[in-house]
Amino acid sequence: MTRPPDGLVARLTDDLSPLGPMDTRPFFGGLSIISETAQFAIIMGEQLYFKVNDTTRPSYIKLGLEPFSYTTRNGVREVHAYYQAPPRALTEAALLERLAVEAIKAAEK
Repeated sequence: MTRPPDGLVARLTDDLSPLGPMDTRPFFGGLSIISETAQFAIIMGEQLYFKVNDTTRPSYIKLGLEPFSYTTRNGVREVHAYYQAPPRALTEAALLERLAVEAIKAAEK
């Protein structure tokens, strides 16, 4: 995995600041985004993934978005707890914020 560009991280945390304090931490070569209460997103390279649950996952699948995955020597592993954010979320602050709120709620359970 590749570390996300600093500009992307700064922009995302700034766009999400209305939701409260955010922290980032290293996560498998990328970064996790953590609200006051939970890790709700990860960034790998230039791809943002949100935490999902049984209620929110279907909408990501319906849009054709992929779960977070990584390669091991035994093959590709998919992590269905995190799905790609729709590309529009990186340019539409209202959508980003709405999906982040859903992801925080999913992560708190």
